[in-house]
Amino acid sequence: MFAHREGGIWKIAYADFITAVMIFFLSMWLLSMQNTTGKSLFSDYFKTHAVGDESAIIKMQYIMEREMIKRKENIRKTVEEKTAPLSVSDNLKVEVLDDGVRIQMMDSEKKSIFEKGSAKPTSTATRLFKAIADSIKKVPNSLTIEGHTDSVPYGGGGITNWELSTMRASAARIELEKDGIPSSKIDKIVGYADTRPLIKNDPADRRNRRISIFIAFSKIKMD
Repeated sequence: MFAHREGGIWKIAYADFITAVMIFFLSMWLLSMQNTTGKSLFSDYFKTHAVGDESAIIKMQYIMEREMIKRKENIRKTVEEKTAPLSVSDNLKVEVLDDGVRIQMMDSEKKSIFEKGSAKPTSTATRLFKAIADSIKKVPNSLTIEGHTDSVPYGGGGITNWELSTMRASAARIELEKDGIPSSKIDKIVGYADTRPLIKNDPADRRNRRISIFIAFSKIKMD
C-alpha cells in the first residue's frame, strides 16, 4: 500500500516538472520573436503568476494569441503604408485572417498587374512587388504565392488559364526574390486558373486576375 502511494506522488511531481519545462520552452520560443511590448507582457505575467499555477497554460496561450494578432495587424499596416505612395488602392487588398495574412494584387479598371495574356509584370506590378517585399522581408513566416485568372478562356498557343496562372505565380516569385525575399521562405507556388474567383458573382470580372501572397501563421495549441 505504501509503495503504491509513493508511485502516485512521483507521477504528480513528474507531471508538474514536464509542465514547467513546456512552459519554459514555449516562453523562450515566443520571446525570440516578440517586440519590446510582447516581452513586457511576459515580464508582467510572471511577476504575478507562478509556473505551477493550474491556469498558467491557458493564460499564456491568451498572451501568445494576442501577440500573434498584433503581429498580423502590424504586417497589414506596414504593407498599406509602404504601398500608399504608389496610388494603387484599387489594385491591393490586405486581409488579416485566423491562419495568416493575405496580400492580393489584382487588376483594376485603370491598371493591370501583368501585360495582357502574358506573365510579364507591368511597371505598376514591379513597383508594387518591391513595396510588398520591403514590407515583409523581415517577417520569418513562410509564404505561399498563388496565381489566379478570370473565367475568360485564354487561347494563345495551346496555353490555358491553368498554365497562365501558374506562370504568373512563378513570375511573382521571381520579382519578390529579386526584391529581397529569401527563396527559403517561399513554401509553395500554385496556379488556380479561374477556380477561386475573388468576385464570385462575376467570374469574368478583371479583379479576379490577381496574385495572392499568403503569410502563414500556425494556430497556437497548448493542450
